[in-house]
Amino acid sequence: MGISGRLVNNINELIEEGKRFRQKEKEQKLIREYEKWTLNCIELLREIFGDKSEHLNDFINDKIKGEELLQNLLRKKLVFLRKYDEFNTIVEHQIGILESAKECIEKGISDLRTSISLEFYREILKIAESLNEKNLKDPAAILGFSILKSMLKREDSLWSKDEDKIRYFLELGESAVEGRFYLYNRDKVKEMLRWISKAIESLSDKNALFHY
Repeated sequence: MGISGRLVNNINELIEEGKRFRQKEKEQKLIREYEKWTLNCIELLREIFGDKSEHLNDFINDKIKGEELLQNLLRKKLVFLRKYDEFNTIVEHQIGILESAKECIEKGISDLRTSISLEFYREILKIAESLNEKNLKDPAAILGFSILKSMLKREDSLWSKDEDKIRYFLELGESAVEGRFYLYNRDKVKEMLRWISKAIESLSDKNALFHY
C-alpha cells in the first residue's frame, strides 16, 4: 500500500470515530475522547496540507468551540439539560473537513506540497554533492542517507526501482553514521547521490503525490 492509501485509510478511521461521538453512553469520557480524536485529526491534516492550510485552521477553530461547548454542557448537573445539537453540528463540520482532505488526496491536489518536498531534497542533495566533490565523503554520505531514508518513508514504491542497490546505499549510510568510514569510498558516495538525484527527478516527472 502506498502512503496515499495509508492516509486515506487513516482518514476513514477518524471519520468513523468522529461519528461515534453522537453516542453519549460514557459522558464523563467524552471530553477526553474528543480531545484525543481532534489531536489525531490535526496531526493528519498537518501531514497532508502543512501548517498554514485552511483545512487545518478550520478544524482547529472547531476544536476550540467543541471543547468549550462540552465543558459547559457537562457542568450541567441534570442530564436532560444537556443539549448536544450544537456540538454535533461542530463534529459534522469537522468530519466534512476530513472528507474534503480525503478527496484532495484521491484527486492529487497535494501535488503542490509534493513539489515543495522534492525541491527541499534537491537542495540538500546539492550540499551533499558539493561536500563529496571537496573530498568530504563522510558528511556527504550522511546527508545522502538522510534523504534516502526520508524518501523511502514517504514513497515506498521506490523499492521497486532496485531493491539490492537501495539496501547497499542504506548500509553505506549506516556505516557513515556509525563512523565506519573505511567501508566505502568517495566514488560509492557519488554513485549513491547520483541514484538519489535520478529518483527525485523520476518522482517529479510522474507528478506523483509524494504522499504527504
